[in-house]
Amino acid sequence: MTAEEAKLHVDDLPLSCVSRRDNLAFLAIGKIDKPDEGCACPMGALEKGFLERLHVPGWWVLVDCEAGVEHIGRGVWHHADIFLVVLEPSHESMEMAKFMNELAIEVGRPMLTVVNMVDEDIAENVKASMKSIDIDVNAFFPRDKRIAAVNLSGEPVPLLPEFMPLLRSCLDAISDKVKGGAL
Repeated sequence: MTAEEAKLHVDDLPLSCVSRRDNLAFLAIGKIDKPDEGCACPMGALEKGFLERLHVPGWWVLVDCEAGVEHIGRGVWHHADIFLVVLEPSHESMEMAKFMNELAIEVGRPMLTVVNMVDEDIAENVKASMKSIDIDVNAFFPRDKRIAAVNLSGEPVPLLPEFMPLLRSCLDAISDKVKGGAL
């Protein structure tokens, strides 16, 4: 098999691990099926080779590494241009962001931070707390009961029009890091 034949596209993947809209794909890797799979889980053993073969010119592929940090230990970061860290407004998430930032610096990757499910009355407090640990927040996504209700029903989460500027700001921040030579 040639290198060209070995390349994969998101359309080649099972629907259970990829969602897509236009030229944006969301890929979930590293899920576990059994307790104690840890770093030796089958997908963990395959994910590095898989990401090497994934070929999607002109696409943005967001890889959700589930719990996240252990994938850095597996070396998946070699195939990442940017660390996109999605947090909740909690002390534990801030500590994780601080740790992820240290890892991103160590491996020479830029990090973008998004805080999800933020109530309007605490957004400034979250921003100040993140600033105190030298991490800028690139976007805040507000808590929204409609999204929670749809998510609980198992239906696809809608792209609400009022969230589009927030999503655009995330995509622009990623694009700026790529185009700005931060990689």
